Amino acid sequence: MITGKFDSEYAELVGTIELLKRLQKVHNENIIIFGDNRGLIQIINRDLCNKKYNHKLKKFSLEFEFLYFLINRIKDNENIIQFHWQSRERNQECDQLSKKKEDYALNYELDNGEIGIYRFKAYNDIEAQKELVKYINIRNNFIHLSDEFKEIKIKKIIEIPIEKSIKKQSKTTLNKMLTTFKKTGRAYAQ
Repeated sequence: MITGKFDSEYAELVGTIELLKRLQKVHNENIIIFGDNRGLIQIINRDLCNKKYNHKLKKFSLEFEFLYFLINRIKDNENIIQFHWQSRERNQECDQLSKKKEDYALNYELDNGEIGIYRFKAYNDIEAQKELVKYINIRNNFIHLSDEFKEIKIKKIIEIPIEKSIKKQSKTTLNKMLTTFKKTGRAYAQ
């Protein structure tokens, strides 16, 4: 699995997209692509036969649109392209390659005009773009929050005395509370 969020179909889909990107300049060839995810290969073959790109993996719709765009460009170069399933046992070398992260350094510009380069590791270009968008969103949200805090003006602080007397906790009680916090992550005052 590439990350906790995605499954093997996604990994296979992204790997296929990366391969198709590299095959864009090939002309007049019979191209056979082997994949070890039977479900994905069946979806691609069914959609190519029907010429309807109606896959059921809606969460990857952008990736599928890009995949079919690349396939059509390869076909426009007078190529024949086929997809075949291959068992995982016969595909171990490709599995190892798919688990390696690459270094990325991508330019960004924030809402406040800050420009920079974000350096990180990702499995492929699609994951890198998603990581960059996530980074930019986090940074922009932080900028907007800090601007909002600057606008808050405190006019008057009102002190209200606490009428109830505060009872000191014994060391035994404090130790019990600390032990409970360490075990459960929750603290309870008595």
